Amino acid sequence: MSGNRMLNKVAVITGGTSGIGYACACRFAAEGAKLVLADLFADKGAESVASLQAEYGADVIFVQTDVTSEAATEALGAATLAKFGRVDAVIDGGYCGHEPTTVVDMTSGYPEVVREGAGDSSVFE
Repeated sequence: MSGNRMLNKVAVITGGTSGIGYACACRFAAEGAKLVLADLFADKGAESVASLQAEYGADVIFVQTDVTSEAATEALGAATLAKFGRVDAVIDGGYCGHEPTTVVDMTSGYPEVVREGAGDSSVFE
C-alpha cells in the first residue's frame, strides 16, 4: 500500500533505524515523505537510508544523534533545516534508557514546560 498523504512533507524520526521508528519511516516513505532518521548508530543509519531509498525511492538522510544531548538535538534540527528547509512531523521513536515508570512520574514537569509556550495557560491549572 502506498499513497501520497505525506508527499513532500518532512518527517524527523528519532530511533529511525530500527523497531517502531524504522516502521514509521517505512510507512512515511511509502506515503511520499522526505525523511530524517536520527539514531545513535551510524552503521544502522547507512543501512536504513539505503533500504528506504531502494524500497521506496525515499529522499532520506541520517543524522547520528544522541537524543539525551541538547547539543546533538540542536545539530539534528540544523541538519534537517539545511537539507529540507522545514519540519512537518516529528516521531519520537528514540529510547533514552530510563527505568520503567508511570506516565504521571514521567510527565511531572510537563505542565510547566508547556505553560511557557501556551497562549492560555489556564488549561493547566
